[in-house]
Amino acid sequence: MPDYKAIKGKSILNIASDLDTSEAEGEIWFNTTSSDYKTIIKVAGAWASGGNLNTGRGLMGCTGIVTAGLVFGGTTPAVAVCETYDGSSWSEVGDLNTGVENNVGFGTSTAAVNCGGILAPAANSDNTETWDGSSWTTSPADMNTARSKLSAANQGTTTAGLVFAGSDPPGSARNTALTESWNGSAWTEVGDLTTARRGGSGAGTSTAALLATGYVGPGAAFKDEVEEWNGTAWTEVADVNSVRQTAGSSGTVTSALIYGGQPGTLAITEEWDGSSWTEVADLATAREGLGKGTGPSALSALAVGADAPSNNMTEEWTQSQNVKVITD
Repeated sequence: MPDYKAIKGKSILNIASDLDTSEAEGEIWFNTTSSDYKTIIKVAGAWASGGNLNTGRGLMGCTGIVTAGLVFGGTTPAVAVCETYDGSSWSEVGDLNTGVENNVGFGTSTAAVNCGGILAPAANSDNTETWDGSSWTTSPADMNTARSKLSAANQGTTTAGLVFAGSDPPGSARNTALTESWNGSAWTEVGDLTTARRGGSGAGTSTAALLATGYVGPGAAFKDEVEEWNGTAWTEVADVNSVRQTAGSSGTVTSALIYGGQPGTLAITEEWDGSSWTEVADLATAREGLGKGTGPSALSALAVGADAPSNNMTEEWTQSQNVKVITD
């Protein structure tokens, strides 16, 4: 029978302490102090009610985790309102310089980027704004292609971001496959998606990202397709179980979450482990048009706002990972 090295291509790690849970899911190691073989297991996650937004809205930029969130822009109509979350309540802080809806963002609650979207009354935006924890600054560097209903790698930073897909012009059936990367001062067009779409949900970083689902219209053409970005090109990977668009999303290319969306209003939540999608606990309230782009992994996420209904609602997703001693 093949041993662990023959199967995994590497030997079991021997260390005097346990690996950190954020880096060790799926790994096996031997703890030389306790003389135990150990691994990491996930405990089932769940949604819980959080504090309501001060200004109910949907289709806005969103970033952060359950204890430190940020939402900005949104509809309807397009607003400039920005709010921060402390784990229990939302507080209004400095507005965007320009009201916008169907925008996206990436970063953290103290250092974020907002881009794209629809300006009132109905023009696509190519604007970029950066958040320093207290105020927004309009960047002199616009996106190369103005568009709305786009998606972003939610783990991007103020100096390394990625946005993709979208609608151009607003309200049209023309979908884009464009991808642009952000280096902190300029946008550069990089490899196109395999399938043009709008209203999809993004996760990951500027060099390792996911785009899940979306809409390819005209007609009721909701997608279940998922694509993965390796820093150079997009490749199709395993489909989600339920077709949708305008869903919330969180995570990375190896640990992600997608929740809510349409057609209709969905409560379905699915989890990605790097190779397949599994349905997990539903949202308490079915919603679409949630803020997109929260959480560093599938362990901590915010489902914020909605296009309709319950557009001021917040739900918090938490999931833990525990060290387990392997006994047989």
